[in-house]
Amino acid sequence: MKRRGAGVWVVVAFLLTLQCAAAEDNLPVYREIRHRLVFDAPPFKVFNARIAPGDRSGFHAHRDPTLYVVISPAFMRTREAGGEWTGPQAELAKVGAIEFRDYGQIPQNHQVENVGETEFNMLGIINESTGDTGKDPAAEFDNAWFSARRHRLDSSAVVPEHTHKYPVVIVQVSEGRSDVVEHGWPVAPKTVLGNWSWHAAGVAHTLRNTGATEVEIVEIELKGQSMSGANK
Repeated sequence: MKRRGAGVWVVVAFLLTLQCAAAEDNLPVYREIRHRLVFDAPPFKVFNARIAPGDRSGFHAHRDPTLYVVISPAFMRTREAGGEWTGPQAELAKVGAIEFRDYGQIPQNHQVENVGETEFNMLGIINESTGDTGKDPAAEFDNAWFSARRHRLDSSAVVPEHTHKYPVVIVQVSEGRSDVVEHGWPVAPKTVLGNWSWHAAGVAHTLRNTGATEVEIVEIELKGQSMSGANK
């Protein structure tokens, strides 16, 4: 009887291990501890991935189209669920680079590890909507889910007042100082690389350089429907 009882507990422990592993493999990226959810306005989510040198994430799942903005690149390697480590990449991405992944078409379960000497810091924007086929001919990047424009502003320069059909995320991708003006008031001051803000659809705004040096800003329109938002 004792042996049978011990065997039952071994089976239970094994099944619990499998259950935990399955749950980990299906953990949404924004629930993984190193991919912190910083804003949620369905059907959009914004998360900040930060991984120190020598550290690694847990396994997590990507399921929807995602646009990344590189804040601090690092040499990373990755491991698919049940697979071996691959990487790191041959070259570092550039600060401020935009990278798109169509996880809606090619879902991914993996973990990542920072094998470099600098912190990995990236802003991720998830679009769970069906998107929009409209095009922006002035955009640096444009597809059914995201449209991104890049602005390089000299001291005191501005991007004239304009509006967007859909919500926008505005990210400062250089050192310097900038701001967003709505209804004549500054609403989103940015003072360091990586500061970002969310702006509701249809609200007229101006971008301006409030510092003494050139500043670079990425303005990303999220195609779909959402609610009003917040600044970071």
